[in-house]
Amino acid sequence: MSLTRKQFIEKLAPYAVDCMKKTNISAALTIAQGCLESADGNSGLTKKANNLFGIKGKGDAGSIVMPTKEQRSDGSEYTIDASFAMYSSWGACVEAKANMFLKGVSWDKDKYKPVVGKRGEEAAKAVQACGYATDIRYADKLIAIMDAHNLYQYDKLESDVQELTKEITVYYETDKDTGQLLNNTTYVKLTKLGEVFGFACSFDNSTKKANINGRELQDTLLVDGRAYVQVRPLVKAFGGELIWDNSNKTLTVKKSASEDKTE
Repeated sequence: MSLTRKQFIEKLAPYAVDCMKKTNISAALTIAQGCLESADGNSGLTKKANNLFGIKGKGDAGSIVMPTKEQRSDGSEYTIDASFAMYSSWGACVEAKANMFLKGVSWDKDKYKPVVGKRGEEAAKAVQACGYATDIRYADKLIAIMDAHNLYQYDKLESDVQELTKEITVYYETDKDTGQLLNNTTYVKLTKLGEVFGFACSFDNSTKKANINGRELQDTLLVDGRAYVQVRPLVKAFGGELIWDNSNKTLTVKKSASEDKTE
């Protein structure tokens, strides 16, 4: 039984939103790509391999060889046989695409970096600019789907419409589990800052650098095995406000709906 576009969007949306919460990759983009590349979940590749996005290579369930259309720079099309990834579920496929956007490809780890943090139309344009597809009208097609089905609604997380406030106390007065003050520069524990902004945070033991939404930070402070990052430039980049209270030595980090920068 074939899915209608409405049915497909309703089925894919929870996976896309959950993935956005973890990776900061637009749910609207994920859904629009799924609609376009899987024929609303009705393509042979989707039915046989749970592959919604035409991802090549190997997935968590192996791979499968399928014919695929490619497009030359002049717009003409041609067909080739290619090895596509097989996945155990739609959720696994969505996560695989997100992981590729975060980590790039073997020859360019930053290839899809401009996509991370973008929303809606900007995300669609960034995907095309990064060379994700050979279709020269790829972004236009994605945006048309977003417009027709108001996919932008799925990009609005709770943290985008409600103000979030966290207090981070610098260590020299009370608790160094949240913050450090070094040469008048405030460092905040990586995980604490992630709680405020919904960042996907990790720490690479080999490089001793923190990663936020797939972006490696050069200035990482390690204290007693804890990773801290400079709070001020990150809050400025991602939208927010810092309020320092000298009387009780606390720093309040705020993110509100009116301040939603994801540069």
